[in-house]
Formats: sequence, C-alpha cells, structure tokens
Amino acid sequence: MIPKTTRLLAWAAAGGCLGGGLNAAHALLSLSEDLKWHIVPAGALHGGLLALLALASTRLLLRRPPWQGILGLPVLGWVCGYLTFFPLALSAGFDLPNFYLFRGSNLLDSPGFIWPYTAFGLVALVAAFLWGLLAWIEREGRAWHLAAGCLAGTLGSLWWWITWEHPFYSLLHGCVWGLLVGWGVLRAKRLSSSPAP
Repeated sequence: MIPKTTRLLAWAAAGGCLGGGLNAAHALLSLSEDLKWHIVPAGALHGGLLALLALASTRLLLRRPPWQGILGLPVLGWVCGYLTFFPLALSAGFDLPNFYLFRGSNLLDSPGFIWPYTAFGLVALVAAFLWGLLAWIEREGRAWHLAAGCLAGTLGSLWWWITWEHPFYSLLHGCVWGLLVGWGVLRAKRLSSSPAP
C-alpha cells in the first residue's frame, strides 16, 4: 500500500505537471516568437515541481508551531521559486548569469534576492499559506481546495505576467494550474479514504 503522504504528493505533482504543460502550450501558441516547442515539457516539469515542493513544504510547516510556520513561508516561496524556475529559464533561453543567487555589494539590490518570488515563488508562498490555513481551520471541502489552488496560482503568477505585459494570463494560467493541483489533492484524499481491496 502506498503511504498517504506519498500518494498526496504524487497526485498533486501530476496535477501540477498537467497544468504546467497546458499553460506552457498556451504560452507557446500566444508568445510563439519568443519560445520553442521544448517549453511545454519544461513547463510540465516546472508545474509539477512547484506543486510537489509547495505541498511537501506546507506539510512540514504544519508540524511546527504556527509562528514558525508563518515565518517559514517567505523562505518556502523563495526556495520553491528558485528551484522550479530553471526548467523554464533553460528552455526559454534566459541569460542565466542574471539568475545567480547574490551579485553586487548589497543583498537587497541583488537580483537573486527578489527574482525567485517573481518566478512563481509567490505561487508556492500563497498556496502554502492557504493550504496551511485550510488544514488549521479543518476545512476539507472540494470547493475550498480548488479555490485555494486557483487563488494561489492567480495571485502568485500575477507579478510574472505583468512583467510580460499579459496580466490576464495570471487568471487563466493560475486557475488551470490551481484546479489541476487541487484536483490531484482531492483525488489522493479520496483514494486514501476508500477501503483497501
């Protein structure tokens, strides 16, 4: 039997992969002059990793006292944004030296300090906050999980899409990713609660 946590993370990551791949395909079709075909598998990898890391980190933060969990959210967002962005950066041909951790004399002036949040780290931060809040107030309903995923995807990607001058994409891509990740979480919970054969 697969452990509940493994099943939960696997289904959430599968939803994230599907959402990331669909979003990347849409970006390829609408921004085709800037992207190549391999943005689709890169987007799937990015979406799956983002869901996996955000949910795994949320589960870890929920084991801590509430004040530690809240203080851990910015770290979670930064780490998730940093680790999950590289498939997209490599596929899109971004200049990777701009994404080194810390350049320059002042930490706050360094691109490495801020860019992981803009590169979808805010998605992970908002998702972890909302999923943690739902667990804390013990809300299990389908609509709550789907809404949390959509809100996290939309608000978290808004900064990114504003810089690309397509802010409305945050609503479309955020809801696609959020609904599929939320569906994955609900699917895993339904399988966990069904009796074993």
